[in-house]
Amino acid sequence: MSDESKDMSEIIRLCQELERLVGADAPLRVRTLVEMLMIELERQTLTAGAVSDPTASARRP
Repeated sequence: MSDESKDMSEIIRLCQELERLVGADAPLRVRTLVEMLMIELERQTLTAGAVSDPTASARRP
């Protein structure tokens, strides 16, 4: 696993922990910001996967 992959895994783990800590009792704005952060991380993870595997787009239906 590359350092970048380890870093991304750690960031995702920390964001999931943040999401768990925030919970349903947090103000809507806080929950929304955490959700936006998770979505951005997922997007970057998917984009990084497509870049590291140039044939990925060819395999998509």
